[in-house]
Amino acid sequence: MAEGHSQQSMASEVHPLAASGFNADQRIYESARPSYPAAVLKMVKEEIVVPLGNPTTASSLSVLDLAAGTGKWTRLILPLGIGQIVAVEPSPGMRREFQLVCPNVTILDGSGTAIPLPDASVDVIFIAQAFHWFANVDALTEMHRVLKPEGTVVMIWNLEDMRTSWVARLRGAYEKHEAGSPQYRLGLWRRPFVEPDMAKVVSKMFHLPFHERQVSHSVSNTKDDVWQRVLSKSYVAVLSAEQKEELKKEVDHILSAEDVHWDNGEGTEKVVQYPYTTDVVWFKKLSSDVLPQNASAFTPFFYEKGFEPYVT
Repeated sequence: MAEGHSQQSMASEVHPLAASGFNADQRIYESARPSYPAAVLKMVKEEIVVPLGNPTTASSLSVLDLAAGTGKWTRLILPLGIGQIVAVEPSPGMRREFQLVCPNVTILDGSGTAIPLPDASVDVIFIAQAFHWFANVDALTEMHRVLKPEGTVVMIWNLEDMRTSWVARLRGAYEKHEAGSPQYRLGLWRRPFVEPDMAKVVSKMFHLPFHERQVSHSVSNTKDDVWQRVLSKSYVAVLSAEQKEELKKEVDHILSAEDVHWDNGEGTEKVVQYPYTTDVVWFKKLSSDVLPQNASAFTPFFYEKGFEPYVT
């Protein structure tokens, strides 16, 4: 049974910008970041969760939400009838916000390379809006360790759709502050799956190539919603007050352009349809592993540690 790593070692394995930016103000992240579209949840349920649970249904599944943040994804999967759900998140501030919105789900201190769960103990690992921060062989090896044979990793990302011209200009205004961080849009997260030396290792653990799907959708936002969304970016959160003020002027200028179509929403403020794409990537652990005798120790692990897993 894996005992996990110390809090100090976990912190050292988290990208410094993620550690500082996402600890700056989790309330902005929680309120400003969009949820995920119903079409994605439906696809995940019908093509991943339910088939894995057959013939005993999803109630037999043990699920990990890795790098869970404030629980944006966790709260969506609670109604799916999953047997046991646990979350892991390295940021203390994010964990506090998570506990406010998902009080019945256990959330543990951990990271992509230090998951405090036993070997072969989970059927599905969900990683929403996060894998790009720890896209390396060490993290994939740790996921492989805690997954049961033929268990599935599901990675999900929302991204502002720059096929709309004003969104492209908006992204250009704030993405210049990324400071070399490994943002999802850069595609660096694909390296472990395609670069020969790393892919050779990963292909011995997981079925490759992975599956990939994209869903387009939009979210109704006020002007302040758009600005709060910008502030929720890790690399914007760490800017000085002066830099944020200059960025806000740029954002306001972009949002006042003629090609940004504002309509009357349900309230008094005008809203714009903010276009997004949601990308879903998933792949399975190879079945060649022998399931350890303690593979069913997921629930005892929690009770032994004094935790109580979420049980539907």
